[in-house]
Amino acid sequence: RGWSVDAAGADLIRKALVLLADHELNASTFAARVAASTGAPIAACLLAGLATLTGPRHGGAGAAAIALVEDAERLGPDEA
Repeated sequence: RGWSVDAAGADLIRKALVLLADHELNASTFAARVAASTGAPIAACLLAGLATLTGPRHGGAGAAAIALVEDAERLGPDEA
């Protein structure tokens, strides 16, 4: 409700958060757990995790992988 999405959107968000939480102790999970350990509200814990996920060495790594594949298709694997 806080993100103003319908039931289907809420289900997708829930699934994404479960997948992220179940991904061992990566940076975003660690950030969310640290925030939770301080007694922060759940919204703040999620925000800490999601903010960390925006980093290029974590959530942004997928974009870098896609760019590498596109470069390999365009330039060839050795050049990419």
